Amino acid sequence: MFILTPRNTKSPEVLQKVNDLVPTGLKSIERISKGLLMRYSLDMSLDAIHNNKNILKVERRRTKKDGNVPMSGPLLTKDCLDKLKKGEATEPGSSNCGKKHHAWNLQCLEKLRHVKTTGKTPVVQPPASNRALTTEQQPRPEEATVTQNPGPLPLPQRRWKLSYAPSYAPSYAPSYAPSYAPSYAPSYAPSYAPSYAPSYAPSYAPSYAPSYAPSYAPSYAPSYARSYAPSYAPSYATSYAPSYAPSYAPSYAPSYAPSYAPSYAPSYAPSYAPSYAPSYAPSYAPSYAPSYAPSYAPSYAPGYTPSYAPSYAPSYAPSYAPSYAPSYAPSYAPSYAPSYAPSYAPSYAPSYAPSYAPSYTPSYAPSYAPSYAPSYPPSFAPSYAPSYAPSYAPSYAPCYAPSYAPSYAPSYAPSYAPSYAPSYAPSYAPSYAPSYAPSYAPSYAPSYAPSYAPSYAPSYAPSYVLSYAPSYARSYAPSYAPSYAPSYAPSYAPSYAPSYAPSYAPSYAPSYAKSYAPSYAPSYAPSYAPSYAPSYVLSYAPSYAPSYAPSYALSYAPSYAPSYALSYAPSYALSYAPSYAPRYALSYAPSYAPSYAPSYAPSYAPSYVLSYAPSYAPSYALSYAPSYAPSYAPSYAPSYALSYAPSYAPSYALSYAPSYEPSYALSYAPSYALSYAPSYAPSYALSYAPSYALSYAPSYAQAMH
Repeated sequence: MFILTPRNTKSPEVLQKVNDLVPTGLKSIERISKGLLMRYSLDMSLDAIHNNKNILKVERRRTKKDGNVPMSGPLLTKDCLDKLKKGEATEPGSSNCGKKHHAWNLQCLEKLRHVKTTGKTPVVQPPASNRALTTEQQPRPEEATVTQNPGPLPLPQRRWKLSYAPSYAPSYAPSYAPSYAPSYAPSYAPSYAPSYAPSYAPSYAPSYAPSYAPSYAPSYAPSYARSYAPSYAPSYATSYAPSYAPSYAPSYAPSYAPSYAPSYAPSYAPSYAPSYAPSYAPSYAPSYAPSYAPSYAPSYAPGYTPSYAPSYAPSYAPSYAPSYAPSYAPSYAPSYAPSYAPSYAPSYAPSYAPSYAPSYTPSYAPSYAPSYAPSYPPSFAPSYAPSYAPSYAPSYAPCYAPSYAPSYAPSYAPSYAPSYAPSYAPSYAPSYAPSYAPSYAPSYAPSYAPSYAPSYAPSYAPSYVLSYAPSYARSYAPSYAPSYAPSYAPSYAPSYAPSYAPSYAPSYAPSYAKSYAPSYAPSYAPSYAPSYAPSYVLSYAPSYAPSYAPSYALSYAPSYAPSYALSYAPSYALSYAPSYAPRYALSYAPSYAPSYAPSYAPSYAPSYVLSYAPSYAPSYALSYAPSYAPSYAPSYAPSYALSYAPSYAPSYALSYAPSYEPSYALSYAPSYALSYAPSYAPSYALSYAPSYALSYAPSYAQAMH
């Protein structure tokens, strides 16, 4: 006969059946003698009993049909309990053979005889700690009775040992033991124990165990242990533990474990460990932990992990680690963390990861890291982060990533970084960010990227940038951004990109930049932007770009820049903008560009320009623009240009400019222009050009020779 006691020992039926073995009320005696009362059958497997989640203990009662084996009846048990209660010594007695040893003794002769006759090997009884049941196991609704030779009891699902025990024990023991044991046990145990133990043990053990245990334990233990163990365990454990432990261990372990654990732990631990471990684990864990840890570890690990984790952690950690790791992981994580960390790490890692993460992070970190990493990911992330970080890093990375991210971030960061990176990425990102950052970085990067991004960002940043980068990028982006930025940068960059971008941005920026850049880009962009910017720019750039862009922009900008630029570009651009800008610029540039653009723009700008530029450009442009601009500039430019353009523009412009230019230009242009302008200019110009131009304009102009 067997008595199986379930977890619910308060049941009256259970108490009635075990009353003859354990007297009611003797709970302390029951705890002391529990081991003595654990009797079991010789032919019954202990696994079926000990692994059953509802069985607390098993007691065997001998009956007459058990044979001539001595029995330990109720009287013997009661006597034993009475002796234990009185504190007297007791002797063990086996109910199987009657000798003075416990019933589970493997040297029992009756048990050995039973093994020889039945062929069953007795199972060693596990310690009591392993028989203890967890709080998650539910009690059976009623007690079970088992016969002498029962069948196998149903085994429960496998249970993993849970950890709730906080740790305060510091560790100094180095580890050399490799790990192959997979982990399935979730952890709830907080850690307060600092670690000083270096690790040399490689890990091959995959982890499936979720972690809920917060960590407060600082780490000083260097790691040399290689990791090959994939991780599937989600993390919910917040970290407050600062890290000072340098890492030299390369990682090959892929990660599939999502992270939800916020981090408040500052890091001072330098890293020298290269990473080859791909990551597929999404991150939702916000970071508040400042970083002071320099990085020397090269990265070859591709990233597929989407990020949703906001960052508030300031960074002071310099980076010397080259990156070869391609990124495919989209980012949705907003950033609020200021950066003070200088970067010296070259980048070779291509990026395919789209970005949706808004940035509020101010940057103070200088960059010396050259970039060779091509970029393909589209950007949708708005930027609100001001930049104070100077850049010295050359760029060789081609860009294919379209941008949709609006920018509100002011820039104060000077740039010294040359650019060799071609751009193929179209831009749709509006800009509202003012720029105060001076630029000294030469550009060799050709641009093929069309622009659709409107600009509202005022510019105060002086430019000293040499440009050698040809442009093939079409522009559709309207500009509303006023410019106060002086330019000292000569340009050698040819332009092939047509412009459709209207301009509404007033210009106050003086220009001192020489231009050697030929232009092949047609212009369709209307201009509404008034100009107040004086020009000192020497121009050697030939122009082949036809112009279709109407101009409504008022000009107040004086010009001091001599022109040597050849012009072959026909003009179809309507002009409605009055000009008040005085001209002091010498002209040596011959013109071959025919003009078809009618002019409605009145001129009030005095001219002091010496002209040596011969003209070969035929004119078909109707003129309706009255002229009030006095002329003081002598002309030495011979004219070979045919004129077919009728003139309807009245002239009120005083002329003080002597003329030395011979004329070979045939004129077919009828004149309807009234002239009220007295002339004080002597004429030395020989004329070889026959005139076929009809004149309908009466003259009121006095000759004051």
